[in-house]
Amino acid sequence: MFFNFYSYLLAGDFTNNETVKNVLRNMASTTNYLDEECINAIIKAATDYHVDPYYIMAKIIDEQGSKVTPLIAGNGYNGNYVRIL
Repeated sequence: MFFNFYSYLLAGDFTNNETVKNVLRNMASTTNYLDEECINAIIKAATDYHVDPYYIMAKIIDEQGSKVTPLIAGNGYNGNYVRIL
């Protein structure tokens, strides 16, 4: 079974860590769909589930790309609709 050590590397409470927030803001600036609300949700999830917030952000960008696509914007594609934003 594969275990990703790096997803747990910085596990802890990130809610009041401005350095983490600033790095996440910098990462989010490479996209046109991640805003401050998303950053706060990532920090909450990282704290609640003891996962590195950088790992979460990197996976979102890796999976979704840097631009909003019709599917993640809820506009649909070939009759398929998915809304995550």
